[in-house]
Amino acid sequence: MRILMIRALPEVTAAAVHAVSIANELVARGHEVFIVSGSSALPTRATYLSLQLDQRSFWRRLAHLANLVRLLCKHRIQVVHVYSRAVGWVNWLAARVAGVPMIRTPDVVEPIPASARVIAAIGDRPALITIESDWLPSRSVNRARTNVETAPLGRETFPIELSGAAGLVTTNDQAETRSSYFDDTSFGIRPFGQVLLTAEPANAVHVDGRLAALFEKGQVADRLNPVASRLEYAYRSTYVKSYRREIPILCYHRLVESEAECGKFATHVRVERFEQQLRYLRDHGYRTLHFSEYNSVRVFEKEQRAVILTFDDGYEDNYRLLFPLLRKYNAKAVIYLVSGCEANDWDVPKGEKSLRLMNQFQRREMLASGLVEFGAHSVTHSDLSAVSREQAAREIHQSKVELEASLGVVVNTFAYPYGRLNAYVKERVRHAGFQFGIATDSGPLALHEDPFQMRRIVIFPGTTMRSFGRKVSGDYTFYRTTA
Repeated sequence: MRILMIRALPEVTAAAVHAVSIANELVARGHEVFIVSGSSALPTRATYLSLQLDQRSFWRRLAHLANLVRLLCKHRIQVVHVYSRAVGWVNWLAARVAGVPMIRTPDVVEPIPASARVIAAIGDRPALITIESDWLPSRSVNRARTNVETAPLGRETFPIELSGAAGLVTTNDQAETRSSYFDDTSFGIRPFGQVLLTAEPANAVHVDGRLAALFEKGQVADRLNPVASRLEYAYRSTYVKSYRREIPILCYHRLVESEAECGKFATHVRVERFEQQLRYLRDHGYRTLHFSEYNSVRVFEKEQRAVILTFDDGYEDNYRLLFPLLRKYNAKAVIYLVSGCEANDWDVPKGEKSLRLMNQFQRREMLASGLVEFGAHSVTHSDLSAVSREQAAREIHQSKVELEASLGVVVNTFAYPYGRLNAYVKERVRHAGFQFGIATDSGPLALHEDPFQMRRIVIFPGTTMRSFGRKVSGDYTFYRTTA
């Protein structure tokens, strides 16, 4: 991801050390980070771009605006992170002109100017940094001010505490928060549902001449992993929701060659139509993924299109009809297996014809090709939200054990039968050791926000090629849920 961090003050401050330390960690994780600042006093792996933003005359601010827009476009920045109390409206306007989402990190002691509140120049998602300094008496300022002022603007705020954080602010933990980053509570704390950053990025950060020495000794940067992880999460959420773009996960079940093979519940797609869909993906530059590749894919790159093809239940036609097409187009798919059944026993009592599932030899041949990844789909295809907790836990755990024993590989994803789940079922999927839980028409629009309830897009027998193109565009779920 290409991230632009902006600092206005040339002085070495605690916020500056925090920004540079975060930038170094993000670069180490593979991101491309640029820092706009009037000073490059602190060493960093990021790229410094010199701009004297502390010069604040009206005409200088207009020049800053033009220069920032130029930098955002030149380096194809995807998220702006502003560490600055100065020229807030300039940063905000530059980001808006360039069409880039912005996160702003003010000091907690910093009031939000009226002009910034009027135009919501606090950014798309403020990250509040609370500076613990021995020159700042603990109760001399209202440390909750920024959080209180951003809440009415509809912004989620997560404070970053340089010496610690209590966690989510609720009505039950006000005493703890009062003793940490909310010291002055004369006005009373109200829970705003903030997402707080629980981490201790530094244990000795002071705003004085010792900062550079501390930085060089690594005493500031050695505890930033949790902070960087939460900021990565915030960057991705901000990007996905701003650009309304996410990796589409498509849901299939069966492929059929004739009308006679179609079943009662219309969970099929004609094989010729599916080949048209694979051809569309190839011709439009899509890359088909396995979930094992999900965390490494760059959803932020518009020119790198990706899609995940999933097939539930593991029908025999997946081997007979799907597998040859995957080899023909060098496409990948994820198939969810019901470990305890040889046919669709769960559907037959409802009037569906009996349909064979793949056998062990067929599964192993598909696995050996590298084109197919297998996931678990319970033992008996029961509605896990309707059975007892004991049965739900057994279906989840046993399916993983059985499939790993028969396939000889780790099974990392679980698809909920019928797409039905509840909090207990999700927790058991996590507890069983799966990395992803796959739903159907539920879950957040930004997939990473809940990896155990990842939303899919169902492909129906009547899905036209025009509709298919819309469904793989990346913004389909955003359009569908807001239409």
